[in-house]
Amino acid sequence: VSLDARELARLVELSGDTVLAADLPSLPPPPTATSSESSPPVRLERDFGADVGGPWPLHDAVPLPGGRVLVALGEMGARLLTRDGRCVAHFDVPAFSLVGACNGNRALALAPRGSLWRVSRLDLERLQAEPWCDLRADAFAPHFDGTLWFIAEGDTVLGLDTLADAPRALWRVSRLGGPVPWIDAGPDSLSFVRKSGEASLEPVLERWYYELPGFTLRARRSLGAWMPRDGLHSLLALTPGGNVAVITGETPGVSWLTARPLVGEASGTLFEHDALVGVVLAGKGVAVLDALPRDEPGVRVRLAALPQGHELLRLHLGGEHPGVRMRHGHGALVVFDRAGWLVRADVTRGEVHRLHPH
Repeated sequence: VSLDARELARLVELSGDTVLAADLPSLPPPPTATSSESSPPVRLERDFGADVGGPWPLHDAVPLPGGRVLVALGEMGARLLTRDGRCVAHFDVPAFSLVGACNGNRALALAPRGSLWRVSRLDLERLQAEPWCDLRADAFAPHFDGTLWFIAEGDTVLGLDTLADAPRALWRVSRLGGPVPWIDAGPDSLSFVRKSGEASLEPVLERWYYELPGFTLRARRSLGAWMPRDGLHSLLALTPGGNVAVITGETPGVSWLTARPLVGEASGTLFEHDALVGVVLAGKGVAVLDALPRDEPGVRVRLAALPQGHELLRLHLGGEHPGVRMRHGHGALVVFDRAGWLVRADVTRGEVHRLHPH
Protein backbone atom coordinates (compact mmCIF):
# COMPACT_ATOMS: atom_id res chain seq x y z
CA VAL A 1 0.00 0.00 0.00
CA SER A 2 1.37 3.41 -0.95
CA LEU A 3 0.99 6.23 1.58
CA ASP A 4 1.91 9.85 1.17
CA ALA A 5 3.56 11.88 3.94
CA ARG A 6 0.29 13.29 5.28
CA GLU A 7 -1.40 9.87 5.50
CA LEU A 8 1.62 8.32 7.19
CA ALA A 9 1.84 11.13 9.76
CA ARG A 10 -1.88 10.75 10.43
CA LEU A 11 -1.55 7.00 11.12
CA VAL A 12 1.39 7.56 13.46
CA GLU A 13 -0.58 10.24 15.31
CA LEU A 14 -3.57 7.92 15.77
CA SER A 15 -1.29 5.19 17.13
CA GLY A 16 -0.31 7.41 20.06
CA ASP A 17 3.25 5.98 19.91
CA THR A 18 5.55 8.90 20.79
CA VAL A 19 8.70 6.85 20.07
CA LEU A 20 7.47 6.00 16.58
CA ALA A 21 6.59 9.66 15.99
CA ALA A 22 10.09 10.74 17.03
CA ASP A 23 11.70 8.20 14.66
CA LEU A 24 9.50 9.14 11.70
CA PRO A 25 11.82 10.36 8.90
CA SER A 26 11.22 13.59 7.05
CA LEU A 27 9.23 12.98 3.89
CA PRO A 28 8.52 15.35 1.02
CA PRO A 29 5.03 16.83 1.06
CA PRO A 30 2.51 15.46 -1.44
CA PRO A 31 2.14 17.42 -4.66
CA THR A 32 -0.56 20.07 -4.57
CA ALA A 33 -3.01 20.66 -7.35
CA THR A 34 -2.71 23.95 -9.12
CA SER A 35 -5.62 26.11 -10.13
CA SER A 36 -5.88 29.27 -12.14
CA GLU A 37 -8.31 30.66 -9.59
CA SER A 38 -7.63 30.54 -5.86
CA SER A 39 -10.85 29.78 -3.99
CA PRO A 40 -11.35 30.43 -0.28
CA PRO A 41 -11.00 27.39 2.00
CA VAL A 42 -14.09 25.40 2.92
CA ARG A 43 -15.70 26.47 6.17
CA LEU A 44 -16.29 23.95 8.94
CA GLU A 45 -19.65 24.39 10.65
CA ARG A 46 -21.09 22.48 13.58
CA ASP A 47 -24.21 23.01 15.69
CA PHE A 48 -24.12 21.10 18.97
CA GLY A 49 -27.45 22.35 20.30
CA ALA A 50 -28.31 22.55 23.98
CA ASP A 51 -27.10 19.66 26.13
CA VAL A 52 -25.75 18.91 29.58
CA GLY A 53 -22.07 19.51 30.25
CA GLY A 54 -19.34 17.15 31.37
CA PRO A 55 -18.49 15.52 34.70
CA TRP A 56 -16.10 18.24 35.89
CA PRO A 57 -16.02 22.04 35.76
CA LEU A 58 -13.21 23.03 33.40
CA HIS A 59 -11.16 26.04 34.51
CA ASP A 60 -8.65 25.79 31.66
CA ALA A 61 -7.78 23.52 28.73
CA VAL A 62 -4.71 23.24 26.52
CA PRO A 63 -4.69 21.42 23.14
CA LEU A 64 -1.70 19.11 22.68
CA PRO A 65 -0.21 17.12 19.78
CA GLY A 66 -2.01 13.97 18.71
CA GLY A 67 -5.46 15.31 19.54
CA ARG A 68 -4.85 15.19 23.29
CA VAL A 69 -6.13 17.89 25.64
CA LEU A 70 -4.89 18.81 29.12
CA VAL A 71 -7.69 20.12 31.34
CA ALA A 72 -7.58 21.98 34.67
CA LEU A 73 -10.17 20.93 37.25
CA GLY A 74 -9.33 23.41 40.02
CA GLU A 75 -8.60 21.84 43.40
CA MET A 76 -9.41 18.42 41.87
CA GLY A 77 -6.18 18.59 39.86
CA ALA A 78 -5.50 18.21 36.13
CA ARG A 79 -6.22 15.42 33.67
CA LEU A 80 -4.71 14.40 30.35
CA LEU A 81 -7.34 13.31 27.83
CA THR A 82 -7.03 11.48 24.54
CA ARG A 83 -8.85 12.64 21.39
CA ASP A 84 -11.87 10.50 22.38
CA GLY A 85 -12.05 11.90 25.93
CA ARG A 86 -10.37 8.97 27.70
CA CYS A 87 -8.36 9.99 30.77
CA VAL A 88 -4.81 8.61 30.59
CA ALA A 89 -3.41 10.48 33.59
CA HIS A 90 -4.60 12.38 36.64
CA PHE A 91 -2.24 14.92 38.21
CA ASP A 92 -3.01 15.46 41.89
CA VAL A 93 -1.98 19.13 42.07
CA PRO A 94 -4.29 22.17 42.13
CA ALA A 95 -4.85 23.51 38.62
CA PHE A 96 -6.88 26.59 37.70
CA SER A 97 -4.60 27.87 34.90
CA LEU A 98 -2.32 25.92 32.57
CA VAL A 99 0.91 26.87 30.81
CA GLY A 100 1.79 24.46 28.01
CA ALA A 101 5.24 23.76 26.61
CA CYS A 102 5.64 24.41 22.90
CA ASN A 103 6.65 20.77 22.27
CA GLY A 104 3.66 19.43 24.20
CA ASN A 105 5.78 17.36 26.61
CA ARG A 106 5.54 19.49 29.74
CA ALA A 107 3.16 21.92 31.40
CA LEU A 108 2.76 24.10 34.46
CA ALA A 109 -0.36 24.11 36.63
CA LEU A 110 -1.21 27.27 38.57
CA ALA A 111 -3.60 27.83 41.47
CA PRO A 112 -4.25 31.14 43.28
CA ARG A 113 -3.12 31.31 46.89
CA GLY A 114 -3.88 34.79 48.17
CA SER A 115 -1.63 37.24 46.35
CA LEU A 116 0.57 34.40 45.04
CA TRP A 117 0.31 31.56 42.56
CA ARG A 118 1.09 27.99 43.57
CA VAL A 119 2.93 26.46 40.60
CA SER A 120 3.32 22.74 39.92
CA ARG A 121 5.31 21.05 37.17
CA LEU A 122 3.69 18.38 34.98
CA ASP A 123 5.65 15.85 32.93
CA LEU A 124 3.24 14.75 30.18
CA GLU A 125 5.54 11.97 28.95
CA ARG A 126 6.28 10.28 32.27
CA LEU A 127 2.80 11.26 33.54
CA GLN A 128 4.17 12.73 36.76
CA ALA A 129 3.50 15.94 38.69
CA GLU A 130 5.30 17.76 41.49
CA PRO A 131 4.75 21.01 43.40
CA TRP A 132 7.34 23.62 42.46
CA CYS A 133 6.89 26.99 44.18
CA ASP A 134 4.68 29.87 45.27
CA LEU A 135 5.39 33.10 43.42
CA ARG A 136 3.95 36.47 42.52
CA ALA A 137 2.98 36.97 38.91
CA ASP A 138 0.81 39.88 37.82
CA ALA A 139 0.79 38.37 34.33
CA PHE A 140 2.35 35.27 32.81
CA ALA A 141 2.90 33.78 29.38
CA PRO A 142 0.42 30.96 28.62
CA HIS A 143 3.18 29.09 26.77
CA PHE A 144 6.85 28.31 27.44
CA ASP A 145 9.65 26.53 25.63
CA GLY A 146 9.88 23.76 28.22
CA THR A 147 12.55 25.56 30.24
CA LEU A 148 12.17 29.34 30.25
CA TRP A 149 8.86 30.80 31.44
CA PHE A 150 8.18 34.55 31.30
CA ILE A 151 6.19 36.37 33.94
CA ALA A 152 5.61 40.01 34.88
CA GLU A 153 5.91 41.55 38.34
CA GLY A 154 4.87 45.19 38.30
CA ASP A 155 7.06 46.96 35.74
CA THR A 156 9.51 44.04 35.41
CA VAL A 157 9.50 41.07 33.03
CA LEU A 158 11.44 37.99 34.12
CA GLY A 159 12.41 34.73 32.42
CA LEU A 160 12.31 31.94 35.01
CA ASP A 161 14.23 28.67 34.80
CA THR A 162 11.50 26.07 35.37
CA LEU A 163 14.06 23.27 35.68
CA ALA A 164 15.65 24.81 38.78
CA ASP A 165 14.70 23.63 42.26
CA ALA A 166 13.41 27.13 43.09
CA PRO A 167 12.41 30.05 40.82
CA ARG A 168 15.52 31.66 39.36
CA ALA A 169 15.49 34.52 36.86
CA LEU A 170 17.83 33.89 33.93
CA TRP A 171 16.84 37.20 32.31
CA ARG A 172 14.95 40.34 33.23
CA VAL A 173 14.09 43.81 32.00
CA SER A 174 13.05 46.35 34.64
CA ARG A 175 11.78 49.92 35.00
CA LEU A 176 9.47 49.68 32.01
CA GLY A 177 7.45 52.68 33.15
CA GLY A 178 4.26 50.79 33.91
CA PRO A 179 2.72 47.34 34.48
CA VAL A 180 2.73 44.56 31.89
CA PRO A 181 -0.80 43.10 31.60
CA TRP A 182 -0.13 40.86 28.56
CA ILE A 183 2.83 38.65 27.74
CA ASP A 184 3.51 35.61 25.57
CA ALA A 185 6.58 33.77 24.36
CA GLY A 186 7.64 30.93 22.10
CA PRO A 187 10.94 29.22 21.25
CA ASP A 188 12.19 32.14 19.14
CA SER A 189 10.27 35.25 20.24
CA LEU A 190 8.91 37.15 23.23
CA SER A 191 6.28 39.89 23.16
CA PHE A 192 4.58 41.91 25.85
CA VAL A 193 2.42 45.00 26.11
CA ARG A 194 3.40 47.64 28.62
CA LYS A 195 0.77 49.96 30.04
CA SER A 196 1.58 53.47 31.28
CA GLY A 197 -0.43 56.47 32.42
CA GLU A 198 -2.41 54.35 34.89
CA ALA A 199 -3.93 57.41 36.52
CA SER A 200 -4.80 59.16 33.27
CA LEU A 201 -8.03 58.82 31.32
CA GLU A 202 -6.21 57.48 28.26
CA PRO A 203 -3.54 54.93 29.26
CA VAL A 204 -0.79 54.38 26.72
CA LEU A 205 -0.09 50.84 25.52
CA GLU A 206 3.26 49.92 23.99
CA ARG A 207 4.18 46.61 22.37
CA TRP A 208 7.71 45.24 22.85
CA TYR A 209 9.11 42.45 20.68
CA TYR A 210 12.28 40.43 21.44
CA GLU A 211 14.05 37.87 19.31
CA LEU A 212 15.15 34.75 21.20
CA PRO A 213 17.38 33.15 22.33
CA GLY A 214 19.62 36.22 22.17
CA PHE A 215 17.06 38.56 23.82
CA THR A 216 17.50 41.13 21.08
CA LEU A 217 14.91 43.91 21.22
CA ARG A 218 13.67 44.19 17.66
CA ALA A 219 10.78 46.61 17.96
CA ARG A 220 8.77 48.88 20.24
CA ARG A 221 5.54 50.40 19.09
CA SER A 222 2.91 52.57 20.76
CA LEU A 223 -0.61 51.26 20.24
CA GLY A 224 -2.26 54.47 21.40
CA ALA A 225 -3.45 55.59 17.97
CA TRP A 226 -4.77 52.16 17.09
CA MET A 227 -6.34 50.86 20.29
CA PRO A 228 -9.89 51.86 21.30
CA ARG A 229 -10.37 54.59 23.88
CA ASP A 230 -13.31 53.01 25.67
CA GLY A 231 -11.32 51.07 28.26
CA LEU A 232 -11.98 47.61 26.79
CA HIS A 233 -8.32 46.69 26.90
CA SER A 234 -8.87 43.61 29.05
CA LEU A 235 -10.09 41.64 26.03
CA LEU A 236 -6.80 41.58 24.15
CA ALA A 237 -4.94 38.73 22.45
CA LEU A 238 -1.18 38.68 21.91
CA THR A 239 1.16 36.21 20.19
CA PRO A 240 4.88 35.64 20.80
CA GLY A 241 5.60 37.19 17.39
CA GLY A 242 3.91 40.47 18.28
CA ASN A 243 0.52 40.09 16.62
CA VAL A 244 -2.26 41.85 18.54
CA ALA A 245 -6.06 41.61 18.46
CA VAL A 246 -8.59 43.44 20.62
CA ILE A 247 -12.35 43.64 20.92
CA THR A 248 -13.38 47.22 20.29
CA GLY A 249 -16.41 49.01 21.62
CA GLU A 250 -16.67 52.22 19.60
CA THR A 251 -17.29 50.18 16.43
CA PRO A 252 -18.27 46.71 17.72
CA GLY A 253 -15.90 44.15 16.28
CA VAL A 254 -12.35 42.90 16.47
CA SER A 255 -9.45 45.09 15.43
CA TRP A 256 -6.23 43.31 14.66
CA LEU A 257 -2.66 44.32 14.01
CA THR A 258 -0.43 41.63 12.56
CA ALA A 259 3.33 41.99 12.27
CA ARG A 260 5.37 40.16 9.61
CA PRO A 261 7.63 40.27 11.63
CA LEU A 262 7.14 43.89 12.69
CA VAL A 263 8.65 45.09 9.43
CA GLY A 264 5.56 45.28 7.26
CA GLU A 265 2.26 45.45 9.13
CA ALA A 266 -1.41 45.12 8.25
CA SER A 267 -4.53 45.90 10.24
CA GLY A 268 -8.27 45.73 9.90
CA THR A 269 -11.59 45.06 11.61
CA LEU A 270 -13.53 41.79 11.52
CA PHE A 271 -16.59 40.22 13.13
CA GLU A 272 -18.71 43.29 13.73
CA HIS A 273 -21.05 42.33 16.55
CA ASP A 274 -22.10 43.95 19.81
CA ALA A 275 -21.85 40.87 22.06
CA LEU A 276 -18.25 39.73 21.57
CA VAL A 277 -16.86 38.31 24.82
CA GLY A 278 -13.58 36.68 23.81
CA VAL A 279 -10.85 36.84 21.21
CA VAL A 280 -7.83 34.65 20.50
CA LEU A 281 -5.21 34.71 17.77
CA ALA A 282 -5.04 31.20 16.34
CA GLY A 283 -2.11 30.55 14.05
CA LYS A 284 -2.73 32.72 10.96
CA GLY A 285 -6.27 33.51 12.00
CA VAL A 286 -8.32 35.23 14.66
CA ALA A 287 -11.15 33.55 16.57
CA VAL A 288 -13.93 35.30 18.43
CA LEU A 289 -16.50 34.15 20.96
CA ASP A 290 -19.83 35.91 21.19
CA ALA A 291 -22.97 35.47 23.25
CA LEU A 292 -26.26 34.91 21.48
CA PRO A 293 -29.46 36.83 22.36
CA ARG A 294 -31.37 35.90 25.52
CA ASP A 295 -34.21 34.38 23.51
CA GLU A 296 -31.66 32.02 21.93
CA PRO A 297 -29.23 31.16 24.76
CA GLY A 298 -25.88 29.90 23.69
CA VAL A 299 -22.50 30.98 22.37
CA ARG A 300 -20.97 31.12 18.91
CA VAL A 301 -17.34 30.68 17.91
CA ARG A 302 -16.02 31.98 14.60
CA LEU A 303 -12.52 31.65 13.19
CA ALA A 304 -11.32 33.65 10.17
CA ALA A 305 -8.04 33.66 8.30
CA LEU A 306 -5.93 36.81 8.26
CA PRO A 307 -5.68 39.08 6.42
CA GLN A 308 -8.34 38.01 3.87
CA GLY A 309 -11.03 37.42 6.50
CA HIS A 310 -12.26 34.09 5.05
CA GLU A 311 -14.34 32.36 7.73
CA LEU A 312 -12.84 28.93 8.40
CA LEU A 313 -14.88 27.72 11.33
CA ARG A 314 -18.26 28.38 12.91
CA LEU A 315 -19.49 26.57 16.02
CA HIS A 316 -22.77 26.98 17.85
CA LEU A 317 -23.17 25.71 21.41
CA GLY A 318 -26.73 26.00 22.67
CA GLY A 319 -27.79 26.51 26.28
CA GLU A 320 -25.95 28.15 29.16
CA HIS A 321 -22.15 28.16 29.17
CA PRO A 322 -20.77 29.70 32.37
CA GLY A 323 -17.18 30.92 32.14
CA VAL A 324 -16.81 29.83 28.50
CA ARG A 325 -13.31 30.36 27.05
CA MET A 326 -11.13 29.43 24.07
CA ARG A 327 -7.48 28.46 23.69
CA HIS A 328 -5.37 27.64 20.65
CA GLY A 329 -2.29 25.49 20.21
CA HIS A 330 -0.73 22.80 18.01
CA GLY A 331 -3.11 23.63 15.18
CA ALA A 332 -6.27 23.15 17.24
CA LEU A 333 -8.81 25.39 18.94
CA VAL A 334 -10.53 24.23 22.13
CA VAL A 335 -13.71 25.71 23.62
CA PHE A 336 -14.59 24.88 27.23
CA ASP A 337 -16.63 26.11 30.19
CA ARG A 338 -17.36 25.61 33.89
CA ALA A 339 -20.25 23.30 33.03
CA GLY A 340 -17.79 20.75 31.61
CA TRP A 341 -18.28 21.38 27.88
CA LEU A 342 -15.18 20.63 25.82
CA VAL A 343 -14.98 20.99 22.02
CA ARG A 344 -11.81 20.56 19.96
CA ALA A 345 -11.59 21.85 16.38
CA ASP A 346 -8.76 21.26 13.91
CA VAL A 347 -9.40 23.27 10.75
CA THR A 348 -6.37 21.86 8.92
CA ARG A 349 -7.63 18.29 9.29
CA GLY A 350 -11.28 19.26 8.93
CA GLU A 351 -12.19 17.83 12.33
CA VAL A 352 -14.59 19.07 15.02
CA HIS A 353 -15.21 16.87 18.05
CA ARG A 354 -16.98 17.29 21.33
CA LEU A 355 -15.00 15.43 23.98
CA HIS A 356 -16.92 13.58 26.68
CA PRO A 357 -14.30 12.97 29.40
CA HIS A 358 -14.44 9.55 31.01
